[in-house]
Amino acid sequence: MFLDQGKSDDEILAHFSGEFGERILASPKKAGFNWFVWIFPAIFLITATGGISLFLRRNTLRKKAPSVDSTTTPKIPAPVSDADRSRLLDELEREIVKN
Repeated sequence: MFLDQGKSDDEILAHFSGEFGERILASPKKAGFNWFVWIFPAIFLITATGGISLFLRRNTLRKKAPSVDSTTTPKIPAPVSDADRSRLLDELEREIVKN
């Protein structure tokens, strides 16, 4: 109908968008609130990438070694006495027999 009348593509698009609104167009104009439609995917990708990298940086399996202060000495556990060792072995034997 419009092509038979010799109307251009821009005139046809203007007619339909005037009658039905910009939603009828496959790609909305890049003006006003429609900028959000064009920019949102890029903002989402940047935000998601940053969030994922921050999450991975905080939750990596590789932990930093604790810093050693020259003023503190590492604590060495006290040796186990023979009486404590025999009590521990007795307890372990009872648990093994019980199970």
